[in-house]
Amino acid sequence: MTVFDREPGTPGQACALALAGPVANLLVAVVAGIVHVVLVDAGADPLAAAAAASIVVINLGITLVNLIPALPLDGGHAARAVLGVVLRRPDIAGAIADAIGRALGWTMVGVAVLASASGDAAIAVWAALIGFAVHDHMQRVVPMTRSMSRAPLAPVLRRDDARRVARRPAA
Repeated sequence: MTVFDREPGTPGQACALALAGPVANLLVAVVAGIVHVVLVDAGADPLAAAAAASIVVINLGITLVNLIPALPLDGGHAARAVLGVVLRRPDIAGAIADAIGRALGWTMVGVAVLASASGDAAIAVWAALIGFAVHDHMQRVVPMTRSMSRAPLAPVLRRDDARRVARRPAA
């Protein structure tokens, strides 16, 4: 999940920042896959090979989940950035990304219910966690972001400015 301290300067930067996590997970999966193959070919301890294989599966899973195009997941930030470039309207891109996030959040909750009914507890738990995390983000962060985007920014101090003001000796 990507959480920005401040918004990136360009949509390209936003997309690159959002995709950095999934790319890192993918690289870890590739390295662990190579280690797994080397360990199996060398006839090494099967437990070490199994651990490497587990790292591959876990990191691929994390990559896939993070690429779901729903905010606050990395894929949601990337989708918002791409939509901003394509539509040339960041406000509309944000609204579309929010709508996609809401739909996918509720879809994941539905998947959790179906998985639970079919007896697949692992998928049910993960889908519910993802669905409720996305839904929670939509309920709390999106309205706050919208209200902040309508506020005048001139009276608001940047964090660095506030620190400098706080450190000044009293006259």
